[in-house]
Amino acid sequence: MSLSTESKLSELSEVVGSYERLRLQDQLALQKLRDRLQQLDIENMALSMRETAEPNEHDNKVNANEEKETLKEQVNKLKGLLRLAIQKPVDQGEL
Repeated sequence: MSLSTESKLSELSEVVGSYERLRLQDQLALQKLRDRLQQLDIENMALSMRETAEPNEHDNKVNANEEKETLKEQVNKLKGLLRLAIQKPVDQGEL
């Protein structure tokens, strides 16, 4: 082997070694990211379970207010119909 061939082979070996170190570092970084993602998935699942187990107090109040408003609207509508019925008797033929 000539000196230039040995030199090129040595240089190639160093480059391959550098790429191998970078590949291993990348694999380690990927594994850390996978572990973190798994941890976040577990935390997300726990939060979701807690959210469904313990309904949000604010949401309950909003739902209760919506139900109250719906009931008020229905009662007012029925009152209006009752007033109309009192003012104008219904002909049996209309039923």
